[in-house]
Amino acid sequence: MWYLYVLYNKEINRYYVGCSNNINRRLGEHNQNIRKKRYTEKQQGKWALVYKEVYETLKESRRRESQIKKQKSRKYIENLILSGKKQECAGSSMDRATAF
Repeated sequence: MWYLYVLYNKEINRYYVGCSNNINRRLGEHNQNIRKKRYTEKQQGKWALVYKEVYETLKESRRRESQIKKQKSRKYIENLILSGKKQECAGSSMDRATAF
């Protein structure tokens, strides 16, 4: 399983979109401030998982990541998160998207 994920940092009011096969490990890496080479490590505050989608392959998750990033729109990401919350409330087990 591969995941497309969206992180949010409340302190700097920013979103980050990425993909991984282990969200918990990846979230921990984003919140480490050891190397300060990566974008998320350079920022103050903690990143929190706010949205995810599940895919069978890395290729699928990267394609979706690219699609979202090409939008270059904060509003698009916020609408994704809202739609994920609506799906979560509906209780469908078939949905790909989950918002936190």
